[in-house]
Amino acid sequence: MYCTRDLEFQKVLEKRKPGRCMDHIAGQPVAWLVPSPRQDQFDRVARIPGPTDQLQTVYRRTEQRFLRSQLFQHRDRCKCDLCGRELPEKLLIAAHIKPRSECESRERLDFANIAFAACLLGCDALYERGYISVSHSGHIVTTSVKGLPIPLREQLDAVRKRPCTAWRQGTFDYFAWHYNRWFFRGL
Repeated sequence: MYCTRDLEFQKVLEKRKPGRCMDHIAGQPVAWLVPSPRQDQFDRVARIPGPTDQLQTVYRRTEQRFLRSQLFQHRDRCKCDLCGRELPEKLLIAAHIKPRSECESRERLDFANIAFAACLLGCDALYERGYISVSHSGHIVTTSVKGLPIPLREQLDAVRKRPCTAWRQGTFDYFAWHYNRWFFRGL
């Protein structure tokens, strides 16, 4: 079985499609590929006159507001489908179960099943980076990578084996995709 990182590399090289940006390559942080600038390099750039902000043009996901309204139904407080904490709606993301970049058009428009509520207090980041996933039985599983920092291990322990409240027949295939292709088991 390919590791998620291998699949992304294969996608770029063989299929000539964009790959997901990874924070680790061959088990090492990407930071070693792009060293931080030295103080003198930063000082030289910082002395260039002009604004320190740049104008950027970005694409906006047209369905994002609709997904949020479907999930949160304009309530002030909602529960994270992973950790179960009830939080202000502004601290929750309408997260795609299967990454949007991997979805076909029909999947992107499957509003009733493609998204779930993930909190900004850790669950969204852990799911997006493959540290947690939802098993075929609907329970949260966590990576078995060794040597994780204690706060990260504590966060993973807090959600491990919890039932995911978004898991149901309509979301099963999307969660299965994430579990089989995105979840980093640490093998």
